[in-house]
Amino acid sequence: MEVLLILDLALVTDINSLSFALCRSLMLTRLGYSIQGSDSALTLGHNLEDTFNILLFQGQSRPGVNLNLADVIEQTRLKVFEEFEENIKYLKPQPHSVPLLQELRKEKGFRIEIVSALEEHFTDLIEAEFGELLEEITGTREIHHLHEVNELIQCCDEPRKLLFVTQSVLRRMEKIYYNMEYSDELISGDEVLNHFNFEIFPYTSLKEMYIQLGKLGFTEFKWGVHPKVDKSQPKPEIELKFWQKYKELEQPILVSGPIKVGKQLGRKLLGMPTANVIKEQGSLLETFVPGVYVGLAKVKHENIPDKYFETFVSVGWNPQFDDPLTIEAHIDHKFTFNFYGSIMEIYFTHFLRAEGKFDSLPDLVYAIELDILTGRNLLASSKERLIRKIESEEVKKTVQIVKQNMLEVQNS
Repeated sequence: MEVLLILDLALVTDINSLSFALCRSLMLTRLGYSIQGSDSALTLGHNLEDTFNILLFQGQSRPGVNLNLADVIEQTRLKVFEEFEENIKYLKPQPHSVPLLQELRKEKGFRIEIVSALEEHFTDLIEAEFGELLEEITGTREIHHLHEVNELIQCCDEPRKLLFVTQSVLRRMEKIYYNMEYSDELISGDEVLNHFNFEIFPYTSLKEMYIQLGKLGFTEFKWGVHPKVDKSQPKPEIELKFWQKYKELEQPILVSGPIKVGKQLGRKLLGMPTANVIKEQGSLLETFVPGVYVGLAKVKHENIPDKYFETFVSVGWNPQFDDPLTIEAHIDHKFTFNFYGSIMEIYFTHFLRAEGKFDSLPDLVYAIELDILTGRNLLASSKERLIRKIESEEVKKTVQIVKQNMLEVQNS
């Protein structure tokens, strides 16, 4: 089968999640803007500057915050770009993208090309960090800019050409090739289709692309096969291979507080009980990128040993359920009782990925299980070293400051 498949970079990596999380958190901490809702994370993140400007327009400021300071806004925009560049190396593949695209390329004979609306500087960084991943699933390490789509099509010998991109990318393509202004209305892509003579499928998720390919008769890929965190089960090596990108924090960061009763969504919907430690703590975002972290935790309870437990922590708004800002910790240990009200000390040691909204709850579980498998692997080889680091004199001084601050908050 001879098919050229041109894919949006956001179908391969969670780049939209990273750009949206950074814009949302930095706009809150620096400008006082509170962005409600997370659906736009699926469609806005392809061009970072567009994302920032659109969210700035949608946001609502806190009373008393002066938003007319152009220099503050510009500094915030530059900070978003700086943080984005720093965290590119920790991007993750989109769940299912690796096996699905491998099947299309190797078994179905597709030629796959990746396009992006990001600046060339950012795409160069992604090529450097994700070259192995890109080559594994597409056969090339190259990411094309939208300006190059015309050349790709003109040089194409394949009789069938498919394009899967977001609506926002279609609008950018129209501007490039037709010198049109951006439109707030969704477009069908007919103008671009007529220009290039290929089939366009605007998407909002990888699963939508998979379903459309199935309707076209191109794939029999089995969607929904998830990795298992049970240590007795075989690990999904092809997924883990490209999921194990993480950053060890320079020093463990302590967050301490009483465990509160939450919505219990982790237990009921995901099968992974979590402890809600802190809510509505905006200052957290001055320290943490909203996302998933690995760490070690202690719980002050008479029936729990005084030891460090491996812990996986979500910091942010939980966009799958659009919650308020919170910290949710999953301790990698089975307890037979609850310990609400107990003080939990979480030492954050590693950053795994930015928070994001997934196509479905099973896909969220898929990502969480890959997080857990990755975290277990890194803690298995570093736990003792991390404990020594946590108990060093330098970290102990920081711990005492945090505990004192928490005590003052509780007594106020």
